[in-house]
Amino acid sequence: MAMNYRGRRVAGAILAIGLIGGFWMMAGAAPPAAPPATQLSADQIARQRYEAAQEGYRVAAEGFRSGTVSSEEVFQWLHRRMHARLELAKSPAERIKALEQNVEEFRAEQKEVEARHQAGIATSSSIYLARYNLLDAELMLAREREAGAAK
Repeated sequence: MAMNYRGRRVAGAILAIGLIGGFWMMAGAAPPAAPPATQLSADQIARQRYEAAQEGYRVAAEGFRSGTVSSEEVFQWLHRRMHARLELAKSPAERIKALEQNVEEFRAEQKEVEARHQAGIATSSSIYLARYNLLDAELMLAREREAGAAK
């Protein structure tokens, strides 16, 4: 709908008042809040990231078992937790221990997927996804062990 000359003038005046008012409000606004006095350390952030991944995995695994979440989402959370766990490992021995734990967790999820497939609940592609993820975890563990042996 076309606006007449008078309507455009009124709209322009309202826009100008709004812009000027907004500028005045911003000029008198309080400065942004200062960052907290204590920043989290990298270790604290890494721990929180691990805890978030742990909780995400727990929720996804429960959803998978109840049929509301796909196996892919469960494996995504397992990978996130695996990487978060590795970030917390300080020594090569801790990294190997973390990777061994990851392999066992991926193995358990693979068995769960296979059981659900046998029951007609999971798809065939879920089995390949589970196998791929287990092999990925095993490969990471093998490479970490080889890197430790080479030193």
